[in-house]
Amino acid sequence: MQIDLTFQWKNGAANVAGATSPLLTLGPLAASDAGDYKVVVSNLVGTNTSSTATVTVLAIPTAAIATPGLVLHLPFDDNYSDTSGRNNNGTAVGAPTFSDGKIGTKALHYSTLTVDGTDATAVTASNYVTLGVRPDLQFGPNVNFSVAYWVKLPENTMPGDLPFIANNSSSYGGPGYTFAPSFEEGGWSWYINNKTAGAFGGIGLYSPQMNNINDGAWHHLAHTFDRTGNAITYLDGVSVDVTPIAAGAAWDLGTANPTDIGQAGGAYAEPAESDIDDIGMWSRVLTPVEVDGIYLGGNVNGVSFTNAPTSMQPTLAVSASGNQLTISWSPPGGTLEQAGSLLGPWNSLGTVNPQKVTIADPASFLRVRVP
Repeated sequence: MQIDLTFQWKNGAANVAGATSPLLTLGPLAASDAGDYKVVVSNLVGTNTSSTATVTVLAIPTAAIATPGLVLHLPFDDNYSDTSGRNNNGTAVGAPTFSDGKIGTKALHYSTLTVDGTDATAVTASNYVTLGVRPDLQFGPNVNFSVAYWVKLPENTMPGDLPFIANNSSSYGGPGYTFAPSFEEGGWSWYINNKTAGAFGGIGLYSPQMNNINDGAWHHLAHTFDRTGNAITYLDGVSVDVTPIAAGAAWDLGTANPTDIGQAGGAYAEPAESDIDDIGMWSRVLTPVEVDGIYLGGNVNGVSFTNAPTSMQPTLAVSASGNQLTISWSPPGGTLEQAGSLLGPWNSLGTVNPQKVTIADPASFLRVRVP
């Protein structure tokens, strides 16, 4: 005997109009959608009420978002300057140009030409931006990081894999890291590989969906890398893939090649042209709320992101007694970390403040990572 169920979703004590199916979908969200939701399920036998799920609706940012851990920010507003405060400035190679930007006034337009327009011949012109070999952008073993950018590919094209951002000389599959279009599929791709490994010795992904960024419109991509967990890709603020990468936690992604925007090593023979804007790189994993805020703030209100304000960056105080240090920091909050090199890996010492640390290694570096 089948006994039909009825459903009624509630926000607090009030019924949600028309919400009488097992699945509740909210969107586009408004501030009034915030609240405590539950569903009342009934049949001829009786009624049962679910546990409560709280929905919080955050306002779309109207000013630059403070994002701790920012190590590179390239707005490309008529220059190649890094505005993160880390001085990872770019240098033009060839003759890249500026186009109309998605965020701010301008974006970078890069291009590579080959002899006969295929990837089987030598490069005749590469017009891109190089950042050089930068410690901030090396991402050694166990170092988490995130990359975000706006990109616009020519409409209805099936581009190759001329990189958006890369620090190798062979694009997708090479040692280091690569963010590029998926080869002749009109989507996105990423790849990470130990600097001592051979080609395709790492972990990477082509967008499971083809033709999702080659429509001539601006799209936002963000990739976060938890080196002992997952790589998550967000397209236009929405998580579209989660890939385990713990197998590569100890990989050193810092090759001897420069980090390039719009090329890979300067001579990668893949003809293409694209626009890219508002590139950010962080030495930590961005949260889903941060990614969504960066996308919505940029897409709706044209705002970007900044490094954490000075008031959020802790000041350390150190006192020594033999090989033991007492570390305190202000303002409170954050995690004390230790490494044998500035490039990491960084190991957590905990959140106790102040904290006593015994220094046994010839070289030891300490930092406080804010949430």
